[in-house]
Amino acid sequence: MPMLITLVEIFSAQILDNSPVIELDCPKDLSLVLGDRYRIE
Repeated sequence: MPMLITLVEIFSAQILDNSPVIELDCPKDLSLVLGDRYRIE
């Protein structure tokens, strides 16, 4: 889940004022995955 939170924060910071809002809405019990956070960000 920390990766999803980081992505929401990064993309939210890139949105201009008066634009859509990005919110994270997912179950807390998601399966764990392996990934390279630097390639995703």
